[in-house]
Amino acid sequence: MPKTNRKWIPFILMLMGGFLSVGLFTKGCASDSSDEGDGNEENALEDLSTEVQQAASLLLEDMTIETTAKVIVVGPVPSGTLLQENLPEGHTDTAVELEVPSSSGTYYTFFIDDNPDFKFAHVVRYAWLNVDDGSSDVAEASFPMIIQRPGEAPQPFSYSASGTVGDVTFDFASGDGAGDPEDVDDIPTDDGTTAVDAGLTLFRSQVEGNCRKQALVVDGGEARGYFFQSSLADNMAEDADSMASYVEASGFTVTRRSQYWGNDKTAFDSPENTSFENTLERFIEYFGAIGCENLGACFCHEFFIYVASHGDTFGFALYPKDGEDVGQVVFYNRLLDILGRLPACVKVTIFIDACYSGGLITQNQAPILGTSLSDFCNNHCGLTLITAVDVDHGAYGGQGFDSGTEDFTQGSESDHDGDGKTGDLHDRVTEMQNQGSSLSPQLFFCEGQSSLCSLD
Repeated sequence: MPKTNRKWIPFILMLMGGFLSVGLFTKGCASDSSDEGDGNEENALEDLSTEVQQAASLLLEDMTIETTAKVIVVGPVPSGTLLQENLPEGHTDTAVELEVPSSSGTYYTFFIDDNPDFKFAHVVRYAWLNVDDGSSDVAEASFPMIIQRPGEAPQPFSYSASGTVGDVTFDFASGDGAGDPEDVDDIPTDDGTTAVDAGLTLFRSQVEGNCRKQALVVDGGEARGYFFQSSLADNMAEDADSMASYVEASGFTVTRRSQYWGNDKTAFDSPENTSFENTLERFIEYFGAIGCENLGACFCHEFFIYVASHGDTFGFALYPKDGEDVGQVVFYNRLLDILGRLPACVKVTIFIDACYSGGLITQNQAPILGTSLSDFCNNHCGLTLITAVDVDHGAYGGQGFDSGTEDFTQGSESDHDGDGKTGDLHDRVTEMQNQGSSLSPQLFFCEGQSSLCSLD
């Protein structure tokens, strides 16, 4: 059955986002040699066959598809083929399924992305159509699909044709949307045990009277072979690089982790959510070893966490570095529960740029089990939570429209809070809120907290 728990993005945003995404403002979608292997073969695509055009025309008679949408068509497929949602492991929803009828016919399948500039999760549609009699069916989902042909192992998409039918662009592909793994054997990985090792070797006498500022900056990657001629994974990696440079320039020691196959940065080992949690544990050990005594003029140590990824209301997803498989969810309520074991003298700042990332705040307001926001605030010297959107909206991927992180970065020259400091953390968050007002970026900090962190 189609999902009904997603809110449609307002039509005007959809129209504008789709229009810009095919223009010169598209980031990370160049067709030079650096994109080889990403499925970016648009310039080499042939025209759609007559039968594919017929299938597309019949589909448009049954449903409305905006001209800004991106549509993949695959077929013919055997009767009994199953279209199954490719959910990250640990996702709390049941995967959407749409089955092609078992009766005879010439069947084509469609993946319809009405908001192609948004990260996942966001509303997409799966459809099948029988060219012989014009029958069809459609289902709503939140993530791309895998095409499960009876008795066959799913294969990656390979694009061979493209054309416009009824002002809608249809990209024809063979394959089934499975991950197309990249060779990443030479890229270093970390199971979470190597973070801040150097800091853990320090004796307390060597660090007394000094504030310690640590940052963990992560982009979550995505599976290969299941999307269009470009990927949002490179956009998220660029956003994370930008954030790493910002906090490093502000005196933070940065641990950078990237799940994007297109760079050589250290990745979390598999399973990625376990490695992420192990890394948090390592930072807890680090701050615990330094301790809270004799901070001198310092008010507290600081731990800054940034994540750019696909996500949902309850967490974000981290994918294997090679893009071969589905991601794994890191849950927001689990995140704060782990960080609650930090020493009281550590001020924590978390910035999540993912769909429905406002769940970082709502999931921790009054959890049934675990650490709540008020619990954390009562037991630590500060907590600041920043999200690119609220719990009801998807997040821009940085192609047609700037991502929340890009809006944040553009606040570097502003003094929105009038404190005489240009481009501090509050200024940047305000810029993100101003530019992305329709998606309601969120800011939370503890009552009575004098500053968001040393960045403010």
